[in-house]
Amino acid sequence: MNVQIRRGIIIASMAVIVLASLLYGFWPKAASVETAVAERGPFTVTIEEEGKTRVKERFIVSSPVAGFMRRVELQAGDTVTKGDPVFLLDPLPSQVLDPRSRAEAASAVSAAKARSGRLKKEKSRQKPAPNLP
Repeated sequence: MNVQIRRGIIIASMAVIVLASLLYGFWPKAASVETAVAERGPFTVTIEEEGKTRVKERFIVSSPVAGFMRRVELQAGDTVTKGDPVFLLDPLPSQVLDPRSRAEAASAVSAAKARSGRLKKEKSRQKPAPNLP
């Protein structure tokens, strides 16, 4: 019996040692802090972070002519009133006329000349309105 009691005491003491070491390892450590007297004063904070913006209102900006947009001179948050230029357009470079485009241009010119001649004939046929007193 003496051996069994001794064995029980050894196992119990080993369990207490393991439990104590686990408790010591997981026990929270005290954090070192600095203390100071609180005072009122100016407080300035600068935050530089990257983020994403979401557009709440979308506006379509269009132009009646095609071209290349120059660099936008406005900054984010600038106010824009009706009629203010938002950006400038550089015209597209002229394109070389291929045979089909050249034929279309020539037919447009001849149609314009024919219409001009027809309008001149109609104008010459019209009688001027008499001047009424």
